[in-house]
Amino acid sequence: MSALCPLSENTFLSGGFNRTVRLWDVRQRRESLKLFTDVSYGKVTALEKFNEEIFASAAEDGMVNIWNTRMNKLIGNV
Repeated sequence: MSALCPLSENTFLSGGFNRTVRLWDVRQRRESLKLFTDVSYGKVTALEKFNEEIFASAAEDGMVNIWNTRMNKLIGNV
């Protein structure tokens, strides 16, 4: 794991060295709720929440991706 970010009272995001972001619920003891596969070429170095549905992930290569957790997809990048 290379980055963490709380999303709500019971959920958080984790970024990995394998260019993925996972959404977790602390009330559940199982696999992550959702998996977001990063379109960058480096490990995820930072995560930032905009609201409980939208977050950004930044990677080693300088790519910043904007994600929607409700739609479970990438909605933009810089």
